[in-house]
Amino acid sequence: MQGEANSRIQKITSTVQEERSLLSILAKSITDENTRKHLIRTPTHLLDDVEHFFLNPNVLEESRSPSALANWLGQAEKVLRWAVESRRFAERTVKKFGTSVRVIPS
Repeated sequence: MQGEANSRIQKITSTVQEERSLLSILAKSITDENTRKHLIRTPTHLLDDVEHFFLNPNVLEESRSPSALANWLGQAEKVLRWAVESRRFAERTVKKFGTSVRVIPS
């Protein structure tokens, strides 16, 4: 089970890095600073949660059963999917309205 967990952790870590790279590219393309912050904030925070909470070495080293670790990693993967969906929403917004799109505060 530990080999499977390590494989999942590596895949999650790799996906987090890939998503951060995609967010960086997207952020550089958005001209309005407020809009950039607004569109990039949620996926960035979700990636931070995955990386610093779920994949925190101290947390991963805690004693737990293989099924508990599998559930923990499942939650990390769920939050990671939310981050990907949030980044894709931001990309669709920019694609639809252009890189000079502006968010109007409510």
